[in-house]
Amino acid sequence: MGGTSTHRDIQVILQDVLKAENNDNWLKLITNVYDIYKDPKIFWEKVKTITGNNTPQPHYLINNSNVRKYTNEDKENIHREYWIEVFNNDNEEEDGNEENTELNNYENTWKIKTNLTKFTPIHLGAKKTTPLNINEEIIEFKNNGKCLGHKMTSTGYYKHIE
Repeated sequence: MGGTSTHRDIQVILQDVLKAENNDNWLKLITNVYDIYKDPKIFWEKVKTITGNNTPQPHYLINNSNVRKYTNEDKENIHREYWIEVFNNDNEEEDGNEENTELNNYENTWKIKTNLTKFTPIHLGAKKTTPLNINEEIIEFKNNGKCLGHKMTSTGYYKHIE
């Protein structure tokens, strides 16, 4: 039995030939798909279809504990916690005196006076703001105002020419 191959040897050789042939066929197939579909998004959709893996994967978010959240309610909670953290500035003074002092110092330094009839502070963000105190005059924040002909709101601005 020295010169003949055993059944197992023949099986291994056939598997190697089959793998090489499959790789060649796969390469030809992918090249063909690439030649037809140059757009990467469409290309990968076709590859998924060919491989039988065309089921959409559910989108998820990962919370701070590295747990995947799939439901819309859980995703909403993750977004809410994140944005509350972003807009919650613990270093800011609660009564807003820092901004008031800065504005009053600016006016005194440059010897100017804010025209309060043309000045409208606009409330931005989700955090409750305290009224401004400009030279002992209290000015409340508004939801909208105008600046150089543009209507400004707490959510954006609108062009003055419609």
